Amino acid sequence: MIRSYLWISLFTVCSFNIYTSKSWSLNEILITGPKVGLAATNYTRNPDLFTRHPVEAKILESVRKGTLKAQEECQHQFKWERWNCPADTAPFDQDFATREAAFVQSINAAGIMHVVTQQCSSGQETFCTCDNSRNGQPGGYNWKWGGCSDNIKFGDELTYKFLKGLTSGKNENAAMQLQNYGAGRQAVARNTKMVCKCHGLSGDCSIRTCWQQVATFREIGQFLKQRYKKAKFVNYFDGQLRQGNDARTRELAIFSKKQLAFLQKSPNYCREDHVLNIKGTKGRQCIRSKNKNAMTTSERKSCRTLCKSCGYKVKKVTVDVSNTCNCKFRWCCKVKCDKCFTRENNYYCVR
Repeated sequence: MIRSYLWISLFTVCSFNIYTSKSWSLNEILITGPKVGLAATNYTRNPDLFTRHPVEAKILESVRKGTLKAQEECQHQFKWERWNCPADTAPFDQDFATREAAFVQSINAAGIMHVVTQQCSSGQETFCTCDNSRNGQPGGYNWKWGGCSDNIKFGDELTYKFLKGLTSGKNENAAMQLQNYGAGRQAVARNTKMVCKCHGLSGDCSIRTCWQQVATFREIGQFLKQRYKKAKFVNYFDGQLRQGNDARTRELAIFSKKQLAFLQKSPNYCREDHVLNIKGTKGRQCIRSKNKNAMTTSERKSCRTLCKSCGYKVKKVTVDVSNTCNCKFRWCCKVKCDKCFTRENNYYCVR
């Protein structure tokens, strides 16, 4: 059964005493593994910094910022959907394995990686720097690598090790989480852009210096929303996630690591469900406007998605909105404004 809570900030999960023997240590997660020595040597100013408590605190702060960024983006992407990414959902609940959980898991991984990667490039962190590994090398016709490339590799490795340390057990839920965490990290790595600076006589751009930057998090959120729509319903066979519901189909069950995966069908988000902590769409606001071209597809369909498809009617409520207007400067030295009222139509789902 799906648990009643759907979202808890990853920072809350991590906000225990990391120095006690009863809890895992971030230090252990980062130090464990065959490649971590290489990562510490190549991407930090001091290879011993991973063992120091202040760095653990800084990384946990990056995790907190990343999950807050992920939650804000999730709520933006699903603002006009029946499930609107409420703040009390817990993607790390081991029993929560729907399509929505897949998105939340992926956007959290992407948020952490995005924050860590950008902080490395800021020059203000002691645990990592820019990725200068290709600087000076030719990149193509009339351009070479230079500047301060975002340290995507470091952000990816740190996010992977951190989230893997929070994933307990070797079962279908843990496999789903790791799949979706990986898809979120790939979304950041795949959505990058080249930024170049021109050099040459009179700025003729005969030679360019270029570096790599991650996309905005809004672009990454939109990318993962498309992945959410194409997410794969999977089952767990022989220790792996596989498509299909028959063990005989496991030979055909390979699917890409960039895809989102879920194990449970989503509940009906139209109706309130106290057991699953679903508030339903009754009372939700939708949008109607004569200027359809100024609206997104989700906004245009919001009244149908939230109200009509759920068996509710759309009720128009007209309200008076006050604003300051006709402001004038008076000598000396005051600004006097009138209070103006405009009528605004709002639309809600009602029985």
